[in-house]
Amino acid sequence: ANRQKLEEMSKPTNAAISLAGEPTLYPKIDELIGEFNRRDFTTFVVSNGQCVDRLRNLENDPYQLYLSLDAPSKKIFDEVCRPRINDAWSNLNESLETLSSFNSRTCIRNTCVKGKNMENPEGYAKLIKKADPDYVEVKAYMCVGSSRERLTLENMPKFDEVKDFAQKIGDACGKEIVNESEISRVVLLE
Repeated sequence: ANRQKLEEMSKPTNAAISLAGEPTLYPKIDELIGEFNRRDFTTFVVSNGQCVDRLRNLENDPYQLYLSLDAPSKKIFDEVCRPRINDAWSNLNESLETLSSFNSRTCIRNTCVKGKNMENPEGYAKLIKKADPDYVEVKAYMCVGSSRERLTLENMPKFDEVKDFAQKIGDACGKEIVNESEISRVVLLE
């Protein structure tokens, strides 16, 4: 093994807090972020925006807060995200409105599912403008894990499709493409 890499591995400095579902359901998320901050970690929290009060009341800002925005409308949100709570769309919108109050870097993350949610870039742009994030990450759905039970390889957009869709969103909300990775099928807007 590479000794330098082995040494680096024994001293982590980054924590990505992203659970299947909603990491802010964890009742001690604020304390967890605070502890990582005290240890000089960079912390990335990825939220579906369902625990608005928990987000709103965080005393410890993560290094970067991501909000998943996978639909431009309630109809598409209900079809793609299949929420188990009645006010999920409302919660997401309230979280989007809260995003600009954070002192940390903020990012809207959009997972593009071909044939499901890659429409209405103006609708996405309207929601993005409400959130006023530092970044918007537009990435392709990957056909892995349990998602294969309801989606197929055909739902994975090609990089060019993701980039074209990201450009349309960026044009509609005043953000430009600043980075991209073809192999990862992801585009970053700022």
